[in-house]
Order: sequence, then C-alpha cells, then structure tokens
Amino acid sequence: MVGSIVCIASANAGATSQDLKTGYIVGATPIYQQIGLIIGVLISVLVIGFTLLLMERTLGIGEVTLQHPHPLPAPQATLMATIIKGLLSNSLPWD
Repeated sequence: MVGSIVCIASANAGATSQDLKTGYIVGATPIYQQIGLIIGVLISVLVIGFTLLLMERTLGIGEVTLQHPHPLPAPQATLMATIIKGLLSNSLPWD
C-alpha cells in the first residue's frame, strides 16, 4: 500500500508541475487547473479503490478462504521495499 501511495503521489506531482507549466504558457488560470486536477485525483482514487475492493471480494488477494481457495498472490513486502528504497536513493540496477 505504501509503495502504491508513493508511486501515485510522485506521478501526480510530476503531472501537476507539467500541467501548471503548460497552463502558464497558454495563459490558463492556475485555480481552475488545480480544481480540475483535484477532481481527476478524486475520481481516480474512487475508481481504483472500488476496483481493488471488487477484485478482493471476487478473486481474493493473499489469503486462502473457503470463498477463495486460489487467491491472487499478495505483493511481496521485500520487493516493494527494494523498489521504493532504490527509487528514493537513485540506486536501482537498471541493467
């Protein structure tokens, strides 16, 4: 969850800076751009959140239950930690 939050926050920060720069070039008002961005973020959060809930309820994620004898595997914590640490320290082995 933390990895996905960091990823989404980074993507939104980059997109916001590019949107504001482009808006400045074409003469747009920052307040309306930011309102549009907030609406976009809220809609994407709702859609992704409900999609994950639906997947968990129908397919199961990570735990074997009577309803979900073959659930989707949960993301491994070590893998996510390695990716986040590598991104933040700029030391991922890209080769």
